[in-house]
Amino acid sequence: LYDRVLREVSLLGFDSNLHITHNQPIHNVDGNWEVFSGDFNGTGRSQVLFYNPIGGNAQILTLKSDLSLADTKNYTGWGTNQVLYVGHFGAPTLSVMLYDPQAVLSIFLEFDSNLMVSHQVTVHSWDNHWQILIGSFLDRSRCLATNNCSTGDDILVLNRQTGQLEQFVFSFGNQYQVDDTRSQGFVRSRVAPMDSLTSIDASTFSLLTTLSTSIRGEELY
Repeated sequence: LYDRVLREVSLLGFDSNLHITHNQPIHNVDGNWEVFSGDFNGTGRSQVLFYNPIGGNAQILTLKSDLSLADTKNYTGWGTNQVLYVGHFGAPTLSVMLYDPQAVLSIFLEFDSNLMVSHQVTVHSWDNHWQILIGSFLDRSRCLATNNCSTGDDILVLNRQTGQLEQFVFSFGNQYQVDDTRSQGFVRSRVAPMDSLTSIDASTFSLLTTLSTSIRGEELY
């Protein structure tokens, strides 16, 4: 429960009968935060993510079993006026997508077990004519036989001007370095002091499906 006027947050826990078992307050919370929840570090328990689109900073709160605060991670430089989404993008844990309709870019952030940003990928995406929905929309029954099911979420985008609906998928891949074999001769002749390494990021961002619809003014959920 987030009261932006009083700058107060209450975290409520429930038992199997939906009776409130815990009520932990957080005081003096800035009223500009956007709030999300999910397991970003694979502990099996959700954390609370706050993002401030005015300052471009963020926080992730780690909670104890009674919902009291265990730790806070602070982040800066996430960009102002971004639209933040959370989803499973090929990683075992929940990740973040920061959508910038003005720059027509989206930034995907993956976290490690300590909630540090371990992987960041920027892709060319959509302008402000599109509405975005993140979720798992693939009919898994069609791919179970081949064991070729995607474990991530889909990104549905609707163009409000044309009604065009597109399905994208983003998946974090491995990061590694490749030796540039063209430099070997220079290394052997001691012209170059060391091998030339090229950084490779195997993350993928793909358009899967395009569908024409009559949707124009409706909102997508």
